[in-house]
Amino acid sequence: MLEIKKEVYENPNIINIGKEANHASFFPYPDLDSALSYSRAQSPYVRLLNGKWNFKWYESPVHVPENVICPEFWEDCATIDVPSNWQLYGYDNAQYINVEYPIPVDPPHVPDENPTGVYSRTFIVPESYKDKRIHITFEGVDTAFYIYINGKNVGFSQGAHCHSEFDITDLVHVGENFITVCVLKLAWSTYMEDQDKWRMSGIIRDVYLTAYQPVRVRDIAVNTILDDDYKNADLSVNAEIKNLTGENFEGDLSFTLIDPNGKTVKQFSLDISSDSEKQVLDYCEHIEQPYKWNTETPYLYDLAYSLKDKNGNIIECGAVKVGFRSVEIKEQQLFINGRSVKLKGVNRHEVHPDMGLSVPVESMITDIKLMKQNNINTVRTSHYQNDTKFLDLCDIYGLYVVCEADHENHGLDWSPENYKIMNNPDWEAAYVDRAARMVDLDKNHPSVIIWSLGNESVFGANMKSMIRYIKATDLQKRPVHFERAGYDPEMNVDIVSFMYTSFEELERQAKADDPRPYFMCEYSHAIGNGSGSLAEYWDYIYKYPRLIGGCVWQWADHGLAKIDEKTGERFLAYGGDFGDVKNDGFFHCGGFVNGDRRVQPDLNEYKKVLEPVYTYDFDPEKKTVIVKNRHDFQSLGYLEMKYTVKNNSDIIDEGVCDLPDIAAGNEVIVCLDYNADLLRSVSGEEYWLEIEYTTRKSSLWASRGHSVAKAQFRLPQSSSAIIGAPTVLDTVSVKDTVFSLELIGGEFALKFNKQSGIMDSYKYNGVEVIREGLRPYLWRPLTATDMSRNANIWKNARYNLLRTMLREFSYENNGDRCFVHTKLCLAANGSIPSIECTVNYTVYGDGTVDVDSVFEPLVENLASLPKIGFQLKLEDKFDHIGWYGKGEHNSYIDKQESAFVGEYHGTVDEQFFPYIKPQAQGNKMDCRWMSISTVRGIGVMFTGKPFINASAYHYTDEQIEQTRHAHELKRGDFTTVNIDTAQCGIGTDSIGPEMLDKFRLYLNEQNKNFSFRFSPYNRQTTKPCDIYRNMF
Repeated sequence: MLEIKKEVYENPNIINIGKEANHASFFPYPDLDSALSYSRAQSPYVRLLNGKWNFKWYESPVHVPENVICPEFWEDCATIDVPSNWQLYGYDNAQYINVEYPIPVDPPHVPDENPTGVYSRTFIVPESYKDKRIHITFEGVDTAFYIYINGKNVGFSQGAHCHSEFDITDLVHVGENFITVCVLKLAWSTYMEDQDKWRMSGIIRDVYLTAYQPVRVRDIAVNTILDDDYKNADLSVNAEIKNLTGENFEGDLSFTLIDPNGKTVKQFSLDISSDSEKQVLDYCEHIEQPYKWNTETPYLYDLAYSLKDKNGNIIECGAVKVGFRSVEIKEQQLFINGRSVKLKGVNRHEVHPDMGLSVPVESMITDIKLMKQNNINTVRTSHYQNDTKFLDLCDIYGLYVVCEADHENHGLDWSPENYKIMNNPDWEAAYVDRAARMVDLDKNHPSVIIWSLGNESVFGANMKSMIRYIKATDLQKRPVHFERAGYDPEMNVDIVSFMYTSFEELERQAKADDPRPYFMCEYSHAIGNGSGSLAEYWDYIYKYPRLIGGCVWQWADHGLAKIDEKTGERFLAYGGDFGDVKNDGFFHCGGFVNGDRRVQPDLNEYKKVLEPVYTYDFDPEKKTVIVKNRHDFQSLGYLEMKYTVKNNSDIIDEGVCDLPDIAAGNEVIVCLDYNADLLRSVSGEEYWLEIEYTTRKSSLWASRGHSVAKAQFRLPQSSSAIIGAPTVLDTVSVKDTVFSLELIGGEFALKFNKQSGIMDSYKYNGVEVIREGLRPYLWRPLTATDMSRNANIWKNARYNLLRTMLREFSYENNGDRCFVHTKLCLAANGSIPSIECTVNYTVYGDGTVDVDSVFEPLVENLASLPKIGFQLKLEDKFDHIGWYGKGEHNSYIDKQESAFVGEYHGTVDEQFFPYIKPQAQGNKMDCRWMSISTVRGIGVMFTGKPFINASAYHYTDEQIEQTRHAHELKRGDFTTVNIDTAQCGIGTDSIGPEMLDKFRLYLNEQNKNFSFRFSPYNRQTTKPCDIYRNMF
């Protein structure tokens, strides 16, 4: 009989009905060879039930028909993939909300309008399963669910990201069986799962049958206890035998420990003689000098077992991976295997663009490889237990894991005290259940080094009960973390953890006398063109031992694939794109990679500041550098050190250094054998020394030659000469009319509008270059981080509405050059002028134009600015871009460590990354020059005096700011070019601390003067780099 009762799904005291006790993740096999494959497919005792299921959707559980549990009901129905989310199949709406609950807040009650998905399918129980105990496991169902087998009630469970296992032996028979699963979108557990993510529903993880023998190994807990010298270890094994025969069982449980090279290290056997249903076996074996597991060298052992009867017949086999590793908190630091470590982390939600909350293994591997390739060593499973397959991979590839319970009730923060379930005794068991299902399942993973109680919830009495359970249960005694515990004077948690810490607070905490380490579980929001000041954060972390690191928010955008109904184009959608009226927009798209796992430019900066090799103190006279090994364990013998010497961008010398096998934490002076005789101080020449460390061998996560770390130093032989005036010049002729001033030379003609003072036409070799004239411009389309504090400051100052008004215009022709003087005021409609800009042009006979400008404030206390400089639009055909400056990705004043000075080339389109929400990007700092040319080679070149910030794209700023999605940006028939003296930093203001004041941009003596050169060229006959050299 179908029973879906509110008395169950609105009662936090009914955590589950009929669910089996928790246990570690492992499977039974018939022999050791198949057990050591760790593949469920290799076990005849495991049958995966993923695939096509029948599906019906109802607006409320009260609408579900009684006969839904009968096979004949399903003769005509739709199907759905398991695992998946039903919202991706058009049932209900996917909804993105960060903080607020999607329902009225009245725990444990939920609305009667409670979307319900009913799944069904047949499955086969083979003859070989006869006389075995048959269980069914659901690894994740969002949110709560009831199960029926052959029309009979099996049970109920909840916990969207938690395993639920049921014994269905008495309800199935050999042959075809029928299962029905009723999934509720809302239940009492909804109040514990208010995470910042897509709110979607369904069977989201694997479903499978397991056939167990009447006597079996029900659970295994492994602990490795390193000695005081962290050399030798004791291997502790705790095994629970379950005997359902009702008779005395005699036999043995034998173990084999196999090292990472496949060598048997130890074998031991434990006798079993018991007629009780449960017998616990404890054993400890001493292991001499085992390989240790850590994120840099993740050595794993296999602990295989065989359960045999008294006659030596194998009942079942199995295996678990073992990493010999210790975790300790002491001296205000986190120690792994006796070494103080820094956690270089990210927060990772489980989300996939096409499969929603169901993440395939291939995507997990992609994530892990990208993390390792970018020097990331830690992942926080925000904000729930991850799929166990992900933790298996972290064990293998080597990532530390902050394993987080499936718990967040952020939306209760502002509720009255009687609504705060974290202090309600009626909810205590539910809280402890979340901790238990995490620890009991994931306890054997060496990658798990910290337990987290959840996320963004008031720290209450029920969380203290979670801690007590963890401390009493976890044999490995891992530390416990919870951000909202704050400084917690009772010291229930082992780590002081906060989010989005300001630099002032970070330094204060670094010097505090609290015995616990300080960890930023979230910091530096990577939304869009974000994550400014990463270098500043890591300067503090490297400097102070108590600061053990942090996890950037976050790893990947949550964009879901959708088809644009107008164009048929696939794009990545965010909050509000699925009819979810209440939503938080694209705030969940704050990752280092986009939904399709395309790396976004910011990840380059994080990789740089996390580099495990630090190169500094370059001595050009001795040709030496200091190389510091920032690894926690690994020496540098696995790396090759290469050097390259460049003249501007041309390689003039290169070689391989003799890199010592520097031990972790040590540093050595290394000599560089480049030819200094090749370095001659010549005007317009710069010399650069670049050092790169690459892997000597391929690994699981990178190919041979993978770049781990880089450094760049400017050599003292570089010229610091000043750009001079052109020398060979034609005569400039002048055509002066009422409305315009036209200046004509041998191959060029340019025109000033005398009403606006703007140079609005420039022709070279008869080709019109300018679409819209060069004008002072102080705005940039808002970045995602600008949209919080900066947007208010800048829009209140009306920088986005400024117009130019001409106050002075004059010229003087000196034959081979003409001087044009303009003075402009910048003001918004309805406002007084706020800035005055004097722009003086020197137009030479060869078409070169020197632009010298002075910006002056006209009001007191002028607000900080987005940028200071000029904007113009070129014709569309100007699409090839080159520059000699920082590259090849974005660079800003607070995000430039990873951008090296060099010469780079590409198309204008390639400079515009398709962030899910279009925004300002593509700035190139410290450009000596930037060129833009047509396919035929006609181009213009902007040269700094000495440097410019530059960017180019095929859109207007208004387009970028107002367009919701990257694919909706319509490429204009023009090229927008920004030439700036400075830009405001990027910061991390979206949810973090205010930008450091030194990265804000103010109009002052330091940056009010701005000069650059605008000159034509033909790329087919002259290279911009050669033009640049000849300017000195």
